[in-house]
Amino acid sequence: MYRKEDIINRLNELNFNKDLYWITTGAAMVMYGLKEFTSDIDLGCDGELISQLESNGVKATILPDFTKRILIEPDVEIFENWGSGSIRFIDSFPVLSPESIIKVKKELGRDKDIKDIKILEEFIVNFK
Repeated sequence: MYRKEDIINRLNELNFNKDLYWITTGAAMVMYGLKEFTSDIDLGCDGELISQLESNGVKATILPDFTKRILIEPDVEIFENWGSGSIRFIDSFPVLSPESIIKVKKELGRDKDIKDIKILEEFIVNFK
């Protein structure tokens, strides 16, 4: 399980260019303080980060929509062009905005996402 401090430490270990990715879904909610922990770290990115990783020998999987997914064992999943939207910086890390996380979670449509959407909507109302 990853708390905010663990997410920051793991991303510092990976040392990706912060201009090429963003933290999304559950890990983003942890970064906002809306969840205590998450089971993994999901990142969205543009094609440049995927290309860099592939050129370093990391294998990408092609998804049905022809975007790519990379799993950095055991805990980081990187999705090309997934969850794009506005970005906020938390502790110098790019994090998808709550509004953009809602959009992603609506697309996923899982039971756990419905609960998260309510938490995010409350956060947006109280944040303004």
